[in-house]
Amino acid sequence: MEHRFEQEDVDSFALVSGDSNPIHTSSSHAASYGFSSCVVHGMLSASLFPALVAARFVMLPSSQPMSRKMH
Repeated sequence: MEHRFEQEDVDSFALVSGDSNPIHTSSSHAASYGFSSCVVHGMLSASLFPALVAARFVMLPSSQPMSRKMH
């Protein structure tokens, strides 16, 4: 399974969660801490856990398993 969060996703999550730490919203701030781009919120990443479990243990309605390719 592969998923790429867009900056708009991260910005929206920052707004609704109240976590406005600039490491999530400013690439220059993230770079000052050694990151190549903004850091996705941990809980936003965790929102993918149900899909990961489903991809491993549940067949999709089309009877085709999701790709298990992880990045």
